[in-house]
Amino acid sequence: LLAINYIFLAHFYIFAENFTMLQFILWDVSPQIFQAGGFELRWYGVLFATGFLIGQQILAKWYKNEGMNVKDVEAITIYTVVATVIGARLGHCLFYEPEYYLSNPLEILKVWKGGLASHGAAIGILLGLYLYSRTRANQTYLYVLDRVVILVAIGGGFIRLGNMMNSEIIGKESDLPWAVIYTNNAETKLESYFTNYISEAEISEIKSSEIDDPGLLQLKIVFIDTINQKYANYFATTEMTEALSRYEQLAEFIKLDENANPPVLAGDNKTMVFTIKGISRHPTQIYESISYFLIAAILFFAFYKPNDGKPVEGKIFSMFLILLFGVRIFHEFLKENQVEFEEGLSLNLGQSLSIPLVLTGVILFIYVSRKGMKNQA
Repeated sequence: LLAINYIFLAHFYIFAENFTMLQFILWDVSPQIFQAGGFELRWYGVLFATGFLIGQQILAKWYKNEGMNVKDVEAITIYTVVATVIGARLGHCLFYEPEYYLSNPLEILKVWKGGLASHGAAIGILLGLYLYSRTRANQTYLYVLDRVVILVAIGGGFIRLGNMMNSEIIGKESDLPWAVIYTNNAETKLESYFTNYISEAEISEIKSSEIDDPGLLQLKIVFIDTINQKYANYFATTEMTEALSRYEQLAEFIKLDENANPPVLAGDNKTMVFTIKGISRHPTQIYESISYFLIAAILFFAFYKPNDGKPVEGKIFSMFLILLFGVRIFHEFLKENQVEFEEGLSLNLGQSLSIPLVLTGVILFIYVSRKGMKNQA
């Protein structure tokens, strides 16, 4: 089953590599759907909620068909959502930046600043559903897990789409035709870093037949009213160059074209256009989203097609651990490391945390398979 995922991704790779008309994808999508006053609605939150709402409806149907109390689905949803958020946040803080967060424990509560770890979410869900199963005598732990993990795979697919909308969890550099240049991230960071200079930064393709390099882009800078020509030229010759060496999070997305002519102010004395090179990267969020939806489909099939008419408890859960975290190990090879200490490691933290979960899945799968064979005998 794990091989099915790898074969699917390999075919996707070959298809896109042969699709030569596509050079790269400019990803300039705003993470916000809309903003009014102090309120904003973001794609990540909508997609996160969508995954859980779809899962809730599917689980309600299952519980109804199996003669269970449908009202229990609300309790499972609450346990799962709370466990996901708490586990994901604590996982990020304790796995990736323990020194900082243990020294600043109140920062752990600031979820809106970002920082969630899927392995922490997995541990949180396992603990949350264990607590739930303790309150229901007719629903064993494995019974609950076998159903909920299918929905978790669906939710994971939606969450990775949310990561794509946020232009986060980026992949390594790639020259493949479907590689993505995250222009929205670069624009936002420029406007944030240089609020005393510029009011707007906009990156777009260069529409010219004279340009041979398809990776070249243009960056239009609009200066604030108080900036004169002297300061604008200083910004162009000094600040931009230093920024790309000083701010790693900006240099991840763009770099100046060394062969381009120096930028000059436009006639309005407020606009300056730079020639830059966008850094195209693997859209690892899309890779993972496709994989998770595919895994959910495989688990659905296994759930409805048991050998003896009824799946052995724990089998679906064990398959989930093997497939999802096995695929995660594969995808991590295509991602940029999230924290500095991962540099130089043969396996990053995400892979190291995935291995014991895959092994747990293998052991459980063997155990429940043998148990199923004994029951048939």
